[in-house]
Amino acid sequence: MQVAVQMPDQTTQIDFSSTWFAEAHTFANFIDETVDLLKELSQYDFALYSFYDKGQQYVKIFLGQESFISKASLDEITVLDHHIKLNVFSPSFLSLKQKLEKLFNHKLESASSVKLTFDAVEYDITVILFSDQQHQLSHTTWQCIERYVQQRQKSGCQLLQHDQLQQRMSELESINLGRAKYFSVIAHDLRAPFHGILGCADILAHEKETLDEAAAQRLADYIHDTTQSTYGLLENLLNWAMAENGRFHQTPSHFKVADTLQFVSDLLNAFAFKKQIHLDYDAADDLYAFADVNMVTSVIQNLTSNALKFTPINSDKTVKIKAIKNEQWVEISIQDQGVGMTPVQIAKLFREHTVPSTQGTAGEKGTGLGLVLCKRFLDLNHGSIHVESTPGQGTKFIVRLPIGKSIS
Repeated sequence: MQVAVQMPDQTTQIDFSSTWFAEAHTFANFIDETVDLLKELSQYDFALYSFYDKGQQYVKIFLGQESFISKASLDEITVLDHHIKLNVFSPSFLSLKQKLEKLFNHKLESASSVKLTFDAVEYDITVILFSDQQHQLSHTTWQCIERYVQQRQKSGCQLLQHDQLQQRMSELESINLGRAKYFSVIAHDLRAPFHGILGCADILAHEKETLDEAAAQRLADYIHDTTQSTYGLLENLLNWAMAENGRFHQTPSHFKVADTLQFVSDLLNAFAFKKQIHLDYDAADDLYAFADVNMVTSVIQNLTSNALKFTPINSDKTVKIKAIKNEQWVEISIQDQGVGMTPVQIAKLFREHTVPSTQGTAGEKGTGLGLVLCKRFLDLNHGSIHVESTPGQGTKFIVRLPIGKSIS
């Protein structure tokens, strides 16, 4: 039968490729095949199915060998029962009839409804089979259609589960590849310092008599600093591995924020003094947070150490740690006057497999693991971390923690 199809204007304006249904390309083809065969089994002239995506209803209409997709509001479809011949006198049918006749400029005389349910995605698709002539399906035909629908629903769920597994496998392969690259960089960063350590130690062990006191002290300082940074790398790597395996268990408690800031300040004062940078902290004496105090201390220490690391040696520079109460949060900011970061650098900060880190202004080395652990520790304590930075002007890290109560 030749049908004069009037394509609606909105059909050519739809960017259907951005919808979930179009992204599930294999599944969309599966539905098309199902609806087309339903049309053949029932011997109806036309068919359509309706589905929702991102709050918008779409309709795909099959007219002979042709099909097209349109945005349409066919609310009548959503109230239809499973596998029924539509009552041509019902309000739903009459409203549907008017809309479809307007949609493709053809008379509608009879129709039936079939609903496909796919539990794997909690998704229902209603199929309407219709004709421009009176059409009656036999009981045997309906039984055949129902068996076919049941089989296709099972096959559709299997197809969707297969696609989901394929996607998950692809994600896992990507993660494993990233980790392999990550550990290759870590292995290099662990091995490289030992060349210098062994070289200096060899000179001290076998050529000490050729050195003056100042030269020997420089070698000892190099061994000390390099060993300390390498130990820090190993400690971060161990903590990261424990967090990855779920072996970290936080013990939240109410603690005074000022005590934590003072502890970090005292710990890093020598580092700040060595770089001639002022290190200040400010927190109200009655400000409390609720989190694992050891994890929070580690986070603040790491962020403050980074702030000192990326601030140039200059007596006019200051690194400031400040804690305030912000609604239901304790907000701790660590602000420096250092080299700053670009938006591209900020976007990569908390990615687990993005290494290496940048050297500090005095050549200090890092691993990139520290910020990953900071975010992980804050996630475990229902906190968050935010970054503000301008190249050449400095960086500000803002940590948010649940507010606590006074332990007194």
